[in-house]
Amino acid sequence: MPNVTTQPINMNYILSTLLLLITTTTYSQDCTKALLAHKPGTWKAGQQGSIVNVKAADLAKEKSVIAAIHKMVSASYKPTGCQISYSTVYGKGLPAASNWIADPYHYSMYVLRYLCDQQSADKSKYYVDYSTPTTVNITANVMYWLNNLYAADIATDDFRGYLKLKAMPVKKDDYYFMGEEVVGDSHLENKIKEYRWLITYGDTLPFSIISRKDYLLIQRKRLEKAVKENPGEKTYLDQYFKNIDQYCRLPHSPASRIRVINYLNC
Repeated sequence: MPNVTTQPINMNYILSTLLLLITTTTYSQDCTKALLAHKPGTWKAGQQGSIVNVKAADLAKEKSVIAAIHKMVSASYKPTGCQISYSTVYGKGLPAASNWIADPYHYSMYVLRYLCDQQSADKSKYYVDYSTPTTVNITANVMYWLNNLYAADIATDDFRGYLKLKAMPVKKDDYYFMGEEVVGDSHLENKIKEYRWLITYGDTLPFSIISRKDYLLIQRKRLEKAVKENPGEKTYLDQYFKNIDQYCRLPHSPASRIRVINYLNC
């Protein structure tokens, strides 16, 4: 029989080499949108906003609420293909209002995508996007709109005395759906839309509804006041008086009570 010499095999060396090959193969794979879409996402505390005109005791309570919201959302939602940057804002800011019932404050989430780094020689590299149109805002004691609804009294002659809605709130799953609106890229197929939901106390809306006619009559009084203070404006404002008077002469049905919202006494 031939003389056969056997040598011990180092299994640790083979396993280490195999692991190295697998690891090298994984990391050398080119970056693609499909791969990034399945990459586990992360949460990151972003730049925090201002704290304005808030009492220390109230601020502690508000921070506690925000912390609970963040804990609930981050426990329920596991992002993929993106990083969620979150921030907060507390305080009344600059609105001209009085008799505040509660401070406005909010928690915001910014969905920042993972993007392949085309500038890198390493085709497996990716980075976190710098900006995004995809955001989620959870606000308390305020409705941020074209005009804002605060938990406070606003002067009757304030230009933000009324909020115009495109549709009536619709109750869904114990919340109120306030509708959707195109807020960007309206000319593109993939439009940027905003969806609004309202959570209420005691299932009571924080505003009352008035008719268009009542709203226009209030606006007429404002115009009359403006003319009294500046008689030279009458010629210019006459067009608005005529429009209001013409509309008020038309027959009105209950359906006309769906657009103008009065929140002076919210």
